[in-house]
Parts: sequence; C-alpha cells; structure tokens
Amino acid sequence: DVLNSEKKVLLLISPDLLTVNADAMKTAQQVYNDFNEEIDVYALTASTKEQILGFTQKNGITYTFCNTDKTTLKTIVRSNPGFVLLKNGIITGKWHYSDMPEFEKFVEIIK
Repeated sequence: DVLNSEKKVLLLISPDLLTVNADAMKTAQQVYNDFNEEIDVYALTASTKEQILGFTQKNGITYTFCNTDKTTLKTIVRSNPGFVLLKNGIITGKWHYSDMPEFEKFVEIIK
C-alpha cells in the first residue's frame, strides 16, 4: 500500500520511542491533521505495542504505527526520529529530525 499509494507518504522512523524526540513526532501529527487528504503518515518503530500505546496517548498521536526491525530502521536513517518522504514509492526527501524543514516550507514540499 505504501509503495503504490497515489498520495505522498511520510514515514517517521523511530527505532525507540523511549528515546525519541517527541516534539518532532508532534510536528508530524500537525502534518497529518492538516494534510491527511494529500499525504499518508506512518511511523515505523521497533518499540513494543505497550510503548506505542503509551507514547500515542501521552502525545496525542493518531497516525498509524507499524513494527519494524530496529536494524532495518537504523539502515534507513540514523535519527530518532528520521523522516522519509515517498511519492509513487520513490524517496523524494529524507531528513534527520533536526534538519526537518520548518512547517511552512514542508507544506510546500508536500504539494
């Protein structure tokens, strides 16, 4: 579904939700809230279901989480979180959370 989506897809890569930069994950929630017609948002993590539930409840996160191998996630991007933007299964952007464009700039990238 992710690779064949006609929408752009934002993947949030977080090997460990216990050490993730929660503010960056909340920024992704803002993108999800404002642009869910234009973009799909998925978080990939190696954290347990209990950790995911606790994190989402504490931070008001409503986008989908998927479990993935920790080594695979570190191979994609060495950041917690890291962001990968896909269009038609092709990577069109990849950022460390500290290099993520400001929200307004990111909106331009999405469109």
